[in-house]
Amino acid sequence: MVIFRNMLKLWRPLLLMASLAAALPGQTVNGSINGTITDSTGAVIPAVTIEVLNTTTGVHREAVSSSSGTYTVPLLPPGSYEVTVRKQGMSTEIRRGVSLLVNQNLTLDFQLSPGAVSQSVQVTSEVPLVDATSATLGQVIEHQQIVDLPLNGRSFTQLVLLTPGAAPAEAPQQNTLIVKEGAGSISPSVNGQRGQQNNFTMDGVLNNALYTNTWAIAPPPDAVQEFNVQSHMTDAEFSISSGANINLVTRSGSNQFHGSLWEFFRNDKLDARNFFDPQRAPYRQNQYGVFFSGPVRLPHFNGKDNTWFSIYWEGFRSRQSASYFATVPTSAMRNGDFSAFPQAAL
Repeated sequence: MVIFRNMLKLWRPLLLMASLAAALPGQTVNGSINGTITDSTGAVIPAVTIEVLNTTTGVHREAVSSSSGTYTVPLLPPGSYEVTVRKQGMSTEIRRGVSLLVNQNLTLDFQLSPGAVSQSVQVTSEVPLVDATSATLGQVIEHQQIVDLPLNGRSFTQLVLLTPGAAPAEAPQQNTLIVKEGAGSISPSVNGQRGQQNNFTMDGVLNNALYTNTWAIAPPPDAVQEFNVQSHMTDAEFSISSGANINLVTRSGSNQFHGSLWEFFRNDKLDARNFFDPQRAPYRQNQYGVFFSGPVRLPHFNGKDNTWFSIYWEGFRSRQSASYFATVPTSAMRNGDFSAFPQAAL
C-alpha cells in the first residue's frame, strides 16, 4: 500500500503535465479573429458578444468586446467559420463563409445599427483576408490547389515554387528514401537562402530530420489541409532558421465521414522510346493510398462536435531501367597501338 501511494504521488504530476500538453494547440498552426465593433457614427461599442462557430467540426467559441470596442478570439484552428455579433438593443450581424488560414490573424470589423433583437444582417460575400497584426510575409497553398495541380511524385514541397521568390535548388534537399527531383520532392530556395536552411513544421510540431537536413514526414496531398510558406519572419516562434518556414497542416476529422482512394501510375507503354535505345526501357511507377476521416463513434459515445479522427496511408513503388554509354578499347588499343586516336594539332 505504501509503494502504491508513492507511485500515485509520482504519477499525478506526470499525468497532469500530459493532459495539459494534449490540450495545448500548436502555436504555429492556429490563427485568430480580431477587430473593432462600432455603430453607424463610428463610435465604439463595448460589451458586445462575439460567437465563432466552426462549420465543419461544430466547435463554438465566444468573446466579449472591450471598453474600446476591440475583440480577439485566439487559438482557432484553420477552417471555415461563422461569426455572429449581437448586443441588446442592436441588430445582430452574421458573417458566413469566413475562411481562416493556417497561422492567420484575420481582422473582421463590424458596424451595428439600432434594432430589435429579432433583426439580423447576414453577410455571405467573401471576406477579404487581412492580416493587420503581423509583418511576416507568407503564401498559403490551400487544399484545393494541392490536390488539383499535377505533381509528379505527389510531394507537397513541389508547391512551394508557387511562392514568390522561390526557386528550385540544384542540389535537392533529400536523401535516398525520398522520391528524386523530376519525380517528386525538391529543395526550394526562398529569397536567395539555401534550401537546406528551410524549417519544416507539421501541425505545430517541428518536422525536421536533422541528420539528413531535410523534412521528416511528407504526408500525401490528400491528407494535407494547407501549408504556409513564410519568409521575412518577424514572429519569434518561427525564428529557428535563416530560410523559409514551411508550416504544414494535415486534414482533421469533421462531423461527417469523408474518404478518398487513389492510384497514380507511370508506364513505359505510355512513354516514347529514347532515341538511342533500340526499344523502350521498362518503367513502372505506382503510387496509391487512402484517406478517411470522421467523428469518433463508440458504444455509448458519439464524438460529434468534440472528438474526430483522420487516417491516411500511401505506398510507392518504382521500377525503372536506364541506358548508359561507354567507350571500350579496340583490339589494337589492347595491343598497345593507339594510332587511331586523333592527334592534337601542335
